[in-house]
Amino acid sequence: MASFFRWRIADKIIPVLKKTSTYDELLRPSVVSTFVRVNRSSGKQPQLFIPLEKLTDILPQKDNLMNPKEFVRLLRNQGLPTAEGFIDITLNESPLSVVFTVDKHVFSKIILMDICSNDEIMAKSSCLFQKVSPKKVIVDCCLPKVGETFKMAHFRSAIHANFIANINKTAGHNVTKVTHIQDWSLESAFLLTGFHHFGSKEELLQEPSQHLSEVSKAAISEYRNNQDFKNEVNHYFKKMKEGDIDIISKWNYLKNICQKQLDSIYEKIGLTFDDVLFDSSYSSEIEEIEKDLLRKKLIVIQDFLFYDVFQVMERLQEDSDYIFKVEIDTSPLLEPASQNLIKHLSRFDEMVYKSYVTLEPCIILQYLFSLWYFIDKASNVMKIDIKEKRLIVLKARLMLYEATLKTLRRGLYLLGITPYETNYSPPDFVKNDVYKNNFNK
Repeated sequence: MASFFRWRIADKIIPVLKKTSTYDELLRPSVVSTFVRVNRSSGKQPQLFIPLEKLTDILPQKDNLMNPKEFVRLLRNQGLPTAEGFIDITLNESPLSVVFTVDKHVFSKIILMDICSNDEIMAKSSCLFQKVSPKKVIVDCCLPKVGETFKMAHFRSAIHANFIANINKTAGHNVTKVTHIQDWSLESAFLLTGFHHFGSKEELLQEPSQHLSEVSKAAISEYRNNQDFKNEVNHYFKKMKEGDIDIISKWNYLKNICQKQLDSIYEKIGLTFDDVLFDSSYSSEIEEIEKDLLRKKLIVIQDFLFYDVFQVMERLQEDSDYIFKVEIDTSPLLEPASQNLIKHLSRFDEMVYKSYVTLEPCIILQYLFSLWYFIDKASNVMKIDIKEKRLIVLKARLMLYEATLKTLRRGLYLLGITPYETNYSPPDFVKNDVYKNNFNK
């Protein structure tokens, strides 16, 4: 990622800004570095830029920033080229920004070293997440009620919840992924009574959710038109609240069958939860909360929402095979396709941060689609040609592909997708003792 260059740009800019501003406490590297972005436009050398508008926004008075041309002149007077690889500093008029041009060999080496030497999705040195304070985050995923079919809305909720949990873990938060299942309401009594009249154990075992959904619809219709059935439903619900062992046992039988079906669905999409909560788990506590709120005239009963409220209250009460050598020479990566791929890899942390702020997985998805495009272009021109005289080129290309593979895996993980794994077997030249010794030098 490009955090190395973002930090260095901040270190160069801050001394110049302090000459015209007395607000030293606002000019911290952790703040200024987050404004630096990688230039996506193609060019002979990679570039990073920082919009001057961002710098003026952090200063209380807009006129504190000096003339842009003078600002660039002072930056250039610090010396070019620099040890960090900066070879030029220019002013871009539209949009108004300072552009830092980096030597492509230095840029390639730093970016690939950073990716290949870190096993974490986002390195701790990343400047973009420096301002994020670790918190305890609870992600609640909406699941179907007992007897409700699994719909696209539930699937979307599950996928999005999984992404939100993963992106918050990447940001350094302590994430707990929970789901709650509604299994304790008048609808539960509908379902239990309806299954007694209209249910079939054979159909239940074959298609639990589908069968119980049909039973529930029939029971609700009967409840509206048949007073005897209505009385029976109310009787069942009263017995459930009183803790009748026989009624509870029958209800748990239906609930467990539905839960097994849901577990099989989430296992297929790789979704797991740290905790699964049922409304019935709070059946005794909810009575006290209900009475207290009614006594204080703070509520009017309209629906069975107390269980959700109690779950939140309870949470608030809780205590809160080959390793690439990073010294590999990357100078042979001269092709425009390889440079474009490296530049795209350097933007991964930007996309992760943007996705974290907006909680939009489509940002990561679009980035991975673009990554596939750059991989396709690069693989067409950068062949793995096993020749001893091209060993230095081969090492550099393998390092680039290793960095690309790591980035792809990290992006897929954030989206909740498990990449297909293969049993990697090194090529023949690695097995050969002569080439193996040369390769590991």
